Amino acid sequence: MNLDLTEEQVAIRDTVRELCQNEFAQHAEKWDREDDVPRWAVDKLAELGLLGLAVPEEYGGLGSDMRTTIVVIEEIARVSAALAILFAVHNSVGAYPIYEFGTEEQRKRWLPRLTSKDMGAFSLSEPGSGSDASALTATAVKDGDHYVLNGSKNWVTNGHHAWTFLVFARTGGPGSKGISAFILERDTPGLTVGKCEDKMGLRGSHTVTLSMDDVRVPEICRLGPENEGIKIALSALDKGRIGVAAQALGVMQAAFGEAAKYAQQRNAFGGPLSKIQAIQFKLAEMEKRVQGSRLLIQRAAWLKDTNQPCTRAASAAKLYSTEAATWVTHQAIQVHGGYGYVKEYPVERYYRDVRVMEIYEGTSEIQRLVIARPAGGGRGGGGGAARPRRAAPGAGAKRRPPRPRPPAPARPPAVPPPRGGVARGPPPAGGPPLAPRRGPRGGRARPRGPPGGGGRGAGRPAPPPPPPPPAPPPPGGARPPPPPPPRRGPPPPGPGPRAAQAPRTPTPSASPKNSPSAPPRSTRPSSCSTRARPFRSSPATARKSPAGSTTRSCATCSSDSATCASSKSAAARSSRASPSRASSRRRSRSPSARRTPRPRSRTSTCRTSPSAARAP
Repeated sequence: MNLDLTEEQVAIRDTVRELCQNEFAQHAEKWDREDDVPRWAVDKLAELGLLGLAVPEEYGGLGSDMRTTIVVIEEIARVSAALAILFAVHNSVGAYPIYEFGTEEQRKRWLPRLTSKDMGAFSLSEPGSGSDASALTATAVKDGDHYVLNGSKNWVTNGHHAWTFLVFARTGGPGSKGISAFILERDTPGLTVGKCEDKMGLRGSHTVTLSMDDVRVPEICRLGPENEGIKIALSALDKGRIGVAAQALGVMQAAFGEAAKYAQQRNAFGGPLSKIQAIQFKLAEMEKRVQGSRLLIQRAAWLKDTNQPCTRAASAAKLYSTEAATWVTHQAIQVHGGYGYVKEYPVERYYRDVRVMEIYEGTSEIQRLVIARPAGGGRGGGGGAARPRRAAPGAGAKRRPPRPRPPAPARPPAVPPPRGGVARGPPPAGGPPLAPRRGPRGGRARPRGPPGGGGRGAGRPAPPPPPPPPAPPPPGGARPPPPPPPRRGPPPPGPGPRAAQAPRTPTPSASPKNSPSAPPRSTRPSSCSTRARPFRSSPATARKSPAGSTTRSCATCSSDSATCASSKSAAARSSRASPSRASSRRRSRSPSARRTPRPRSRTSTCRTSPSAARAP
């Protein structure tokens, strides 16, 4: 996709720009005030051949592509949006559908006049059907080789300038498949053109109503096959929406230019407005939306010129450009301040003109619905694979009968599960019994119940029997003696999980100083430098004295618990847990023992060890 304009497109653009600046710009405000674009403006466009811009030369047109058309529409809209919509409707949905869908006889009958001097109009909406075009109620009843049309239409652009009206009426049943298109000339008996609507913007454009009262037209006036008019309407709207987007781009460009010029000329706070950051941000956002709109419009026009599906691309261009134009014109008024609200400056007219562009040729809500359709499904655009659709029942596709399922095999009788497991089934004949099945986490699976019921708890092992009741008290009221309290000493050594405790008071023969193999005592106070730990006697730390009594030793320094500070600290913590024992121990201790400082070092060297005794 090449965004550069060709030499021919540049020449057409420059010619149209010169015409608009010299002939139309000075009258645009008057056309808005008087609610009329004069006929001489249409004649000026016809002199340049712009009325047949998209029609081939053999029918009196220029044969230009869609990109050339949007360039011309943009240049006209920068001066007068009312004249731009008149030109866009004529080229996009007025004359071009006759060339695209008409027969050779229809082309020769209407196109030469539409490309030279007269205008065309498009009439789809009705008072009761706007966005829902398939709900229209105008009828066209076939009578021999003629059709008789009855009904009313509204929102018809170019009403007072149009020579032909492309009207849609119902020729079949309800829905979109019963609509046909007809070409009605202005002087057809029974066709009445109503008054112009008093609009907020685009006041120079003539928007009228149509009334059809037994309008009788020959069969040649039907455009395309019968009951296929909705296809013609949607195809014309694809091109018309690209033209509306180009029209919004032209108005947006004009509003941005006016805001930038005013910001450079207006002084405030000791300098021009263009030096204020808040205004700079507004102008930057305007430029961004102008350029983004141009890219979307160019892409949609390129898809149309290359005969690719462009419905979603056209809707995206119209949606973004029209909403961006509304925002840009609003901010242009904000930059102008109070002057933007008065008719002396054109920005207020730009805002009024652009507001309706979000409504006609399909509202913004309809554009979002079109864009949201599956890519490639039907009239999509912009690539993407179509989502396959499942054939509806009764629409020619026969449903496959359900496949019969084989009967479920009978379950074998359950075998009583072994203890702690569940049997997998009957053991094979002549083989060993199967091992119990394990659960998902490695444990034993819960036993299953027999097939056919039993409830949630069926198959579970029986609960243990309840404990026996307590024995009755002896006669006479005397209570049995309470059981003796458990022994609270260290467990003695043994193979159990915890050895029985030894007596707390060591025998004199178990003292290290009376043992023949005891290391020499140091002159320092007898206390272990390691952090005090709870003392537990075990086979590894319990040793026997020469007399045969069991004593406890420190797990770090192998000294006697009576002299090691770790054992004393453990005993002190044990005494704090029992207040009575702690008080008795405090009374039995000497003042010097209570004043012994608590060790602070965390090293593993005991002061009573031989290495500590040899320290200088």
